[in-house]
Amino acid sequence: MRRLIFTLVAALYLMAVPAQDLLIDHGPYLQCPSADGMSVYFSTSNLSFSWVELKGGEYEEPRPFYGLRDGLRTAYTKQFRIDLTGLEPATVYQYRIVSVSMDGFQPYKIKMGDKTTSPWYSFRTPDPEAADLSFIVCNDGHDNPGKLSKELSLFPTETADLVVYNGDMISYYDKLTQPYDGFIDVSVGRFATSTPFIYVRGNHETRGNMARQFHEVVGTPNARFHNVFYYGNTALLVLDTGEDKPDDTKVYAGINDFDSYRTEQARWLKSVMATRQFRKSKHKIVLMHMPPFECPDTPDNENHGCRQLHDEWLPLLNAAGIDLMLCGHTHFFLFKDKGSVGNEFPIVVNDNHSAVRVAVSGQGIDVRVVNDQGKELMNEIFR
Repeated sequence: MRRLIFTLVAALYLMAVPAQDLLIDHGPYLQCPSADGMSVYFSTSNLSFSWVELKGGEYEEPRPFYGLRDGLRTAYTKQFRIDLTGLEPATVYQYRIVSVSMDGFQPYKIKMGDKTTSPWYSFRTPDPEAADLSFIVCNDGHDNPGKLSKELSLFPTETADLVVYNGDMISYYDKLTQPYDGFIDVSVGRFATSTPFIYVRGNHETRGNMARQFHEVVGTPNARFHNVFYYGNTALLVLDTGEDKPDDTKVYAGINDFDSYRTEQARWLKSVMATRQFRKSKHKIVLMHMPPFECPDTPDNENHGCRQLHDEWLPLLNAAGIDLMLCGHTHFFLFKDKGSVGNEFPIVVNDNHSAVRVAVSGQGIDVRVVNDQGKELMNEIFR
């Protein structure tokens, strides 16, 4: 009887509360760029069945793309990743989101509700023959969208091929809206519906009770945070530096194992270096959050991860013919020229109030760093 009364009360309550209109409340934003593909991420206000319609290239009429796994299309969720595959390189496509709310989901009775459709957006797939590349780098935003917006205004995002977030754009992850509030919504408003961003995980994204779900809101090709992105004759090598302190540090409570993870990445790095595509790339740029050397004015235990990077990764990167490394983490600007910390390539460490613009061309790699007061910290061409 008590259960029946509870059920009736709950049903009356649901009848009294009007259903929320279906909205695409975050996104769309582009991830995982490649010459033959792109991923579209977004979220809806209600549990929904959503897909992307694409036109351009060989598709004169809109073609639907769905999230799909093991024969099941992505449905009855609020977060979506739709992979657009089999695309043509250097081609402009238009896309839009179509969402239908799912007001009931029983084994043999699915109730569909409101439908909403986004405006049309566009993007261009990377050109594998391109000799030029430009991108903007920001890092260490720590849940400050106003600061990020100011940094993104320092260079024109509309002329950039992509944007890189080099870690710690949030301080930890313990609520679903945190990445949206911290950096995603700003990105959507400024560029991310038409220009993708690449996310490099920092040490702070490994913290919080939702850290293990971070891959659901940022693009992780091959389901991992270390990858290579190819833009024309440039290879962007993304490495995941993990936490800064030893794994047995008390606050980690025994649930981290970044030492072996960094060693595993060293093995993966060797396999990447052996590939023909990486070896033939004219320009090789490394993106990683923590630098591969001990940071000054930092407690010894917080340099643990950096020391392992220096010992295990730096010799491999030296052998790989890297042209430039871009890091963050320190919250102050540093430049390490060749040979200063055992490195055979320049290392630029951006602070937490500046943006970096990198322009790759036949002249070399042009790097400008400007802070949010308009002061230029670097303007160099590395050949």
